[in-house]
Amino acid sequence: MRRAFALLTPYVEPASLREAARLAHLTIIRFVEAQVRVKYLTALLLAGLAAALLAATGAFAGVAPKPRLALVRSQPLTVRGHGFHAHERVRVVLRQASRARVVHRVRAGRRGRFTTTFGGVTLGRCGGFSVTATGRAGSRATLKRPPLPACMPVRAY
Repeated sequence: MRRAFALLTPYVEPASLREAARLAHLTIIRFVEAQVRVKYLTALLLAGLAAALLAATGAFAGVAPKPRLALVRSQPLTVRGHGFHAHERVRVVLRQASRARVVHRVRAGRRGRFTTTFGGVTLGRCGGFSVTATGRAGSRATLKRPPLPACMPVRAY
């Protein structure tokens, strides 16, 4: 090997050839180490970005979305809940300003959803109401509909 290198560069002395080979070897090692570091850091950066993205979207297994309630129908009053824990027992309370509260107890399905209908409850056009769903595991969601502005009493100053 030394001879082949000496033939290519005949005017370099043997002592400096060793030094040149040692420096070339160190340079190659440093270059390879730098490439490995760049690949490692790139992989870490991508993994961190992916984890942050998954955490932001709540896509990790076991992370339940925030519980929510939605009004399905007003006559009869039907409410749908989602984001609760699977098979969680949920207490749903309807409150109206002029009436006593109405309580329903339901169980969420395997996807954490439920639907309940308050039969016999009539909602006036102007009357507001609130529905609160509280799960046994601590899940809680509220749906509020305030009275319409046109129906509010006029204040005398």
